[in-house]
Amino acid sequence: GKKARNPEILAKITAPVLFMMGNDDFAASPKAAQKAVAQMASEDKTIIMLDNSDHHIFWDYDREQVSEEILKFVEEIAGE
Repeated sequence: GKKARNPEILAKITAPVLFMMGNDDFAASPKAAQKAVAQMASEDKTIIMLDNSDHHIFWDYDREQVSEEILKFVEEIAGE
């Protein structure tokens, strides 16, 4: 929605960010999503664009990579 695109709200996000989506997502605009991530204030941002998945990345062809990246991200922010 509009809040997800609001630059004032995005600028307040300082927590680590893991952003993943399919390059050819049919339901969300990769270009708009990447623009939103760029507006976030966090200095720790990981952006992963998936070549083989569409909108449902947890169930699509890149699902193993998605799971691995999430676990890696959580371990890093937990300091493990």
